[in-house]
Amino acid sequence: YIDTRLNETFILMIQDFQNEISGFEELDPMKNYLDFLYNYYESGEEVYRLDDGVFFPDYFKQGATLTHASLNHQLGTAIMFIKAYKKYNDYKYLDVFKSIIKFIELSADKWVNPENGDLFYGVKIGNNGELIYYDKDYVYVTLIDLLLISQIVGNDFYTLKYPAINYLICKKISYLKTTEYDIFNPEAKFAPGERLDSRKKALSLYNDIMKLFPDDFGCMQSSEFN
Repeated sequence: YIDTRLNETFILMIQDFQNEISGFEELDPMKNYLDFLYNYYESGEEVYRLDDGVFFPDYFKQGATLTHASLNHQLGTAIMFIKAYKKYNDYKYLDVFKSIIKFIELSADKWVNPENGDLFYGVKIGNNGELIYYDKDYVYVTLIDLLLISQIVGNDFYTLKYPAINYLICKKISYLKTTEYDIFNPEAKFAPGERLDSRKKALSLYNDIMKLFPDDFGCMQSSEFN
């Protein structure tokens, strides 16, 4: 049984232990886990596919029915794959990262809820096999993941350009400005069920990205965000 976001959390926790406590040095949970995901991806097991794009189900085990795939889980997994490529210089990790981003590029408009401008939470298979984008997104979680990908690409892989990621960042920030969770408002409410510093984290990442992409981040230059 696999919960992609929970596994990511455990991996980050072990990596923190490795920095502080001796005895964990030989463990490499990120590589072990991503190799498992890569083999799953290559084996033809059930994943979401849009042409060359792929999303992993949030929760899965062999032989089980395909479960939903949430945007935040996919972004977290993509972040691990791009970090693994940087660490191990193995193109298989970059290939999976690009496939996850490709799915987002091919479906970017469908992630925006036309009723309120917020992002949808996830995608699932409908009764007729169609992809259904549905449910309410987290306040800051997905935004932070989007910003992290843009920051990593900007810092370490500046030749890569992913306008769909920036597009979703802009849509999310624009939506939040209509709510009590505006990242630019120091008096904004805390998002229920999220870290107390989530708004500040999102704002810090946003400011970093503005330095990385002074010319490329088109919507961030508009008066909408001033």
